[in-house]
Amino acid sequence: MTIKPGRLLKASIILLTAFASCKETETITRDIIITPAGSEFTIPVISNTNSGQVAGNFDASVNIDEEIQKVTGNSDRANITNLKITAFKLELVDTPILEDSNLGNLEAIQVEINGGGKKATLAKVTNNPSAKSGSVMLPGSVYTSELEDILRASSFKYDIRVKLRKVTTMPLKAKVTPSYTITVEF
Repeated sequence: MTIKPGRLLKASIILLTAFASCKETETITRDIIITPAGSEFTIPVISNTNSGQVAGNFDASVNIDEEIQKVTGNSDRANITNLKITAFKLELVDTPILEDSNLGNLEAIQVEINGGGKKATLAKVTNNPSAKSGSVMLPGSVYTSELEDILRASSFKYDIRVKLRKVTTMPLKAKVTPSYTITVEF
């Protein structure tokens, strides 16, 4: 069997054209972890064990554009593919950890965020250990779209709601530190 040079040339041109028109695109993603300095507040003396009591309510802010630009050099929010809170740390600051006044007194803790007319639960623990403690790490539990809309507001508020296992006898100076993970696509 002989192959004519013209047919071989046509077949080669067709194959080269087909392969040249195929463009492979590669998407690169990067996780940016933001851990703002945290906000301090005082948990007042709480004298009953009802659920949903506000233990703290305060303003906070995080500049997502600035944080993205620090890592990528670009502050375009359109490149965000995922935004979530990965952890929320609640800790006592300059407060003695006493038997009747510590974070082990809190049976349940829920952190809510309000901003831009929206509200979401950031993190919660429903069965906090009763051991005497000066810090609690709450896992994140908020959906991307809710959190992104709230964080677009110039400022937002945290509400910390608690259910006590036993009453506290003194105010507790505390600090909350969230940790956000933003996935950016290039």
